[in-house]
Amino acid sequence: MSAASGTTPPPAADSGISPLERIANARRASRARLQQDAPVMARTSAPVTPPTPEPVPTVTLDKIGDFLKLDFRRLFVWLRAGLVWAFMLAAAGGVIGAAYGLLSKQRYTVTTEILINPANLQVVENDVYSQPGQVDSQILNARSKQRILTSGNVLARVVDELGLANDPEFLDPDQTASTSGAAVSGGNSDPRLIAQKSLAERVSVAADETSFVTTLAVSAETTGKAILISQAIVKAFQEELAKAEAAGAGRAAAALEGRLGQLKRDVQAAEEKVESYRRSHNLSASNGQHVSSRTMTQLNSEIGEAQSRVIAAQASYDALIASGVN
Repeated sequence: MSAASGTTPPPAADSGISPLERIANARRASRARLQQDAPVMARTSAPVTPPTPEPVPTVTLDKIGDFLKLDFRRLFVWLRAGLVWAFMLAAAGGVIGAAYGLLSKQRYTVTTEILINPANLQVVENDVYSQPGQVDSQILNARSKQRILTSGNVLARVVDELGLANDPEFLDPDQTASTSGAAVSGGNSDPRLIAQKSLAERVSVAADETSFVTTLAVSAETTGKAILISQAIVKAFQEELAKAEAAGAGRAAAALEGRLGQLKRDVQAAEEKVESYRRSHNLSASNGQHVSSRTMTQLNSEIGEAQSRVIAAQASYDALIASGVN
């Protein structure tokens, strides 16, 4: 029956073993056969070679020249690829520029050239040799006067004269808010200070290095207002300089007057000491002459008169004797 079915009968030793044990024995047998065949396969297999790296291309001058060579076709392709973005950016820039030109406030700038003469400018020098520090002192004096041109006193005069504290151009609400926020502890903000600060931002001064000419630039929304502000600044600058020079002259005059008074008091004290010395040594003066000198002069005159009388008497006596003898 077993031959008819085509299956191999199990060996006699495994007839009493369960199917699971039979499977385990088969696995162990196959594992042993694999371990026995592994050294043979290792000996017969071909050696494994590592992969060769790809060659690195070398950079030569010819390749650099080819890379830097201008290819108009490639350039045209790049431009055509970015043409849409270029048009979009150009259109956006044009719109932004037009909006800024329409919405921004126009400003006009007026320039004024001012000649600032340095003090103590000598046309003809007294010394034969010129002093080395004279030119430097003149330049420093001119630069000091230039700083007065944009000083707070000059700008305050302009703000008060033109009423810029009430001008909306110089009283910006944004600046007012920022200034008031910065000075909350000091109370309400002063419109004069805000207008003065706004005016200082629109005024600039440039000096010429080869001369004593200073250029004043003033910006405003209209040319007329810029001209008025420029003229007011020049006028206030001249008044401030005159005030400073008058104050300096007043201080110099007061110093000279005080020095002259001190010298006068010293002279009076010296004259009193001289008179006291004359009185103590009997050297008093009368009619501009000392007493001793006047006395000696009188004695000399009296002696001269006495000598003349003696001479006249001697002559008379000699004449009488001569007449009596005859």
